[in-house]
Amino acid sequence: MKKEITAELANEKLNIKEFLESCCSLSSRKVKQLLKQKKILINNKTAYYDSSVRCGDRIVFDMSETHKDSTVPEEIPLDIVYEDEYYLAVNKPAGILVHPTQNHPCNTLANGVKFYFLSKGLDIPVRLANRIDMDTSGLVIIAKSGMAHSAIAEQFKVESCKKIYIAIAEGHFEPAKGTIDKPIGIDDENPIRRAIRDDGQRCITEYEVVEQYKKSALVRLNLITGRTHQIRVHLSSIGHPLLGDKLYNGSMECMQRQALHAYEMVFKHPYTNKEMKLQAKVPEDMQRLIEHLKHMK
Repeated sequence: MKKEITAELANEKLNIKEFLESCCSLSSRKVKQLLKQKKILINNKTAYYDSSVRCGDRIVFDMSETHKDSTVPEEIPLDIVYEDEYYLAVNKPAGILVHPTQNHPCNTLANGVKFYFLSKGLDIPVRLANRIDMDTSGLVIIAKSGMAHSAIAEQFKVESCKKIYIAIAEGHFEPAKGTIDKPIGIDDENPIRRAIRDDGQRCITEYEVVEQYKKSALVRLNLITGRTHQIRVHLSSIGHPLLGDKLYNGSMECMQRQALHAYEMVFKHPYTNKEMKLQAKVPEDMQRLIEHLKHMK
């Protein structure tokens, strides 16, 4: 995939490496790789490390993929929320992994995405920009190139991407909104679980009750940080485990998987600079549960 841009420099000239890093969101490593492979041209001439860029210069760089992954393509229906030449965003159903593992090499979201890419003539790796648990539903973003992955991953890294989840949790919330700031690490007794611990990574979750029911509540959550099981651990730690979350002692009476959905992401598109607001429809099992809880006496 070749990209062509015309330099618009208001200030002093930059070398090609500085220009591509600042204007095209390319990583230093990627620019060095492209220069080494002679895949950057300035005005139809091969660019080198000391090549300068001036206003009006025409820069072409070749981002064609040469690396392939081992993901087996499978025809799995995808609920596509958004797609352009850089990204694919899908609404993952609960019950499937986002990527293959040694024990589950097939029937994952990545298998379905690989099939979809190939059907579109794109023989490229499946690069997940974010991950959610097997039994959590909702938004997953897949980058179509290494450059696109690096660009959006940087936003996730500096926590400038807003990640909104919808959950149904036990109990009556008081107060109805607040911030949970508790460090999380691996549970000493069960490595699959996470736990609040002083030596864990700092984790921050903002919550707000959308609707309070008799014995539970519909809650909107904003992840300031993004750690494994963060919402599940944080809500359980304040006495409000998710319904259906057996791992963290949630009630299994009305739901057989954690009632958690990755509902919305807001971020700046690295290439168009437009604010992107993607939303994934709340799945039917959670919608049915909400209606059931509304009418409980």
